[in-house]
Amino acid sequence: MTPDLTVLPVPSEVSDPLNARILAVSEDRIAGFVEEPFAEIAAATGLSEDVVIERLRAMLAERNVTLVLDDSAKELLSREGYDPSFGARPLKRAIQTLIQNPMAMKLLRGEIQPGQTVTVSARNDEMVFATNKVAAAA
Repeated sequence: MTPDLTVLPVPSEVSDPLNARILAVSEDRIAGFVEEPFAEIAAATGLSEDVVIERLRAMLAERNVTLVLDDSAKELLSREGYDPSFGARPLKRAIQTLIQNPMAMKLLRGEIQPGQTVTVSARNDEMVFATNKVAAAA
């Protein structure tokens, strides 16, 4: 037989100040995390741009294409790929929308060739793709 448990109410003069203090400490910590730049977010969540786009780099490597992101591209990804409500989870979608889909179209149109390195940078909140010239076969 299980004994009956009686829950006693906590007087508001005890619970209200305690709840207020817990909320204040939590808000300070959350606000500090939300304002952190991408490097700190990546470190805190175990993500890095290299880890997150590893799959894309692997797919491009199958086509002998190398992907390089400059600091401006990483900054745009950090702005577009972080949401205070969802943390860094939208980063995958941002990479897909801002980098993977445009690169797929460029591959299909022949604008990116095997053997090229694609350097991605950001200008006016848009990704810019620059490719090196492929050496002519001798």
